[in-house]
Amino acid sequence: MKLSIFVLSSFLVIQAQAAVRVATYNIRNFDYDQRSHTPTNKNHLSKILKEINFDILAVQEINKKNIFSNMIDENFGSNYKTYLSECGGAHEQHLGFVVNNSKFDVIKFEEDMRTANVNAPEHQQYSECYTGSRPLAVIKLQHKKSKLRIAAIAVHLKSGGRRSSIKKRFKQIKKIMELKAELKSTGYSQVMIMGDFNTTEFINQTRSLKDQFQRQLVNSELVNQTQDLSCTAYWWGQRNDNHNYPSHLDHIITSDALRASGAPKVYGHCKVLKCAQTHESQMQVSFDEVSDHCPISIEVDL
Repeated sequence: MKLSIFVLSSFLVIQAQAAVRVATYNIRNFDYDQRSHTPTNKNHLSKILKEINFDILAVQEINKKNIFSNMIDENFGSNYKTYLSECGGAHEQHLGFVVNNSKFDVIKFEEDMRTANVNAPEHQQYSECYTGSRPLAVIKLQHKKSKLRIAAIAVHLKSGGRRSSIKKRFKQIKKIMELKAELKSTGYSQVMIMGDFNTTEFINQTRSLKDQFQRQLVNSELVNQTQDLSCTAYWWGQRNDNHNYPSHLDHIITSDALRASGAPKVYGHCKVLKCAQTHESQMQVSFDEVSDHCPISIEVDL
């Protein structure tokens, strides 16, 4: 009996310390989308973020950094802090993280320009801030209870399904793998890479391109924790039929030593619509007034 109680209590302690929720969300041109002339519905956005109950949140497409940081402060309090890139590419779409500082100590936040201009000459790839694609945002963290050090990389890769866009994305992914190797060599063997990979090929192109993406991860000892989600975003599908169609653009990828507990989750209109093609009149507030993307999350054991 005593042994059973000891085993049970030990299990509960492990469970209490294990779960860390990691999420990513491309918030469409926060806080005003020029294309649709739509301001971001901050109340609904805050409601979605509270539902996720994240510890680490990667964000993309933050045009108004101060407004976003203030919204996080007002809705989440002093335990959460925002870290956003200075550079944002040609469309000033900044990216970064919101971190639960009651669970993590932030060692360093920085941005890395190697994905911004991969087609430029080598000497120009690291210098341009407001041209080309977005940089990488890198945050180095230490979990307060386990003392495990991890590095998280937020990404927002080249958009579009054209062959040239796909080719550039694979070049960008190669650069991310280089960064991952550098982080490992400096003591950060546990890495999380998350954000908008813009993998149009994951659903809409040939299986060979999806397999190529997955092989790059496996070759770098990485696991795509969200590959089985049915969708992470919606788009018009190039059909002009007043419907929107599911796509899978966003991913959370981790070192293979980091274990995810449970299935990945999706929120917003992707959850409500169950990734079915949907008439534009039924697309939900999160699509119309927050983002075409949906947040996704996993829980990892640290």
